[in-house]
Amino acid sequence: MLTLNTVAKTYGSGVNQHRALKGLDLQVAQGEFFTLLGPSGCGKTTALRCVAGLEVPTAGEIRIGGELVFSGERGLQVPANKRDVAMVFQSYAIWPHMTVAQNVGFPLDVQHVRGAEKQARVGKALEMVGLSAMANRPATNLSGGQQQRVSLARAIIRGAKILLLDEPLSNLDAGLRVEMRRELRELQRMLGVTTLFVTHDQEEAMSMSDRVAIFNQGELVELGKPIDLYLRPARHFTATFLGLADLIPCKVLELSPAGGSALLETSFGRVLSACPGAGVQDQRSLLIRPEHIVLDAIGAGKQHAINAYQGIITAVSFGGRYVDYQVKLGDCTLAAQASSLQVHEVGTRVGVHMPPERCVLLND
Repeated sequence: MLTLNTVAKTYGSGVNQHRALKGLDLQVAQGEFFTLLGPSGCGKTTALRCVAGLEVPTAGEIRIGGELVFSGERGLQVPANKRDVAMVFQSYAIWPHMTVAQNVGFPLDVQHVRGAEKQARVGKALEMVGLSAMANRPATNLSGGQQQRVSLARAIIRGAKILLLDEPLSNLDAGLRVEMRRELRELQRMLGVTTLFVTHDQEEAMSMSDRVAIFNQGELVELGKPIDLYLRPARHFTATFLGLADLIPCKVLELSPAGGSALLETSFGRVLSACPGAGVQDQRSLLIRPEHIVLDAIGAGKQHAINAYQGIITAVSFGGRYVDYQVKLGDCTLAAQASSLQVHEVGTRVGVHMPPERCVLLND
């Protein structure tokens, strides 16, 4: 449904030149919820605006549903209003002088849809977002979450091939954001519309997306399903950007013939990794996330035969549902996170277990 081939975007010139996109290649499938995720200034919003036609790329090609809408080589730039896309902005862009129904129906006015057909389509769109009872209310008399629903209804009423979402939940409070994530994902699945979503919120990206593209400094770092990017990242940036992570210097001692596991040497002992990744290098990094480290009181917990060590709790931070620890293993200090069912005190000696399937060997 959407293809970007070596799309580049450069602002300024000379010493003031900034390469916002450095030859981006992407393919988004029909009906997919595809997210561009990265820190501020990484190029994700620029990519979205290039697809929308709000920015003119410096080079490359963009196709929507097989139709060429931009070509640097041919000098082709299809205007934004001629592209079969609908966009929801971070600011909602609600017109204050219109009612809810008038806001939602405005795209149909532009398409010269009138009368009973317009009324029926507006009613259906409002029903989808749960605002049927507010059709005649002034748009300014709505909460932030309700205004977001108006913005979504206005976007979907066009029936566009691609829905573009530019951080649409960032202005909502934490509780409402969680609710809107669920509602937005359910609505997208019901409509089956291809969706390109931009966010810097990792939790949003992980919980809503079919696939996620990790961006940094104008480049695509890594692309994959959320579960794969989190549990088995291939790049250092992905590992540290998504969630919390300890990266431990290590040396590869032995690699299984089938490449399914690796024996590593670290400063606190040998570690078996069941996620060795691609390629073989002597000096690499071991990724272990805090929530994947199992802590047991010495003599009271389960005895693990593999990747079992002894450490000392050096810091404790109680967070309610979870407790964050700093654990010293030899000359290495690791972060660990556990439920508050049992709380270890500072100075406690604990058994430390690292499941091999959660010990990920990184190449770069």
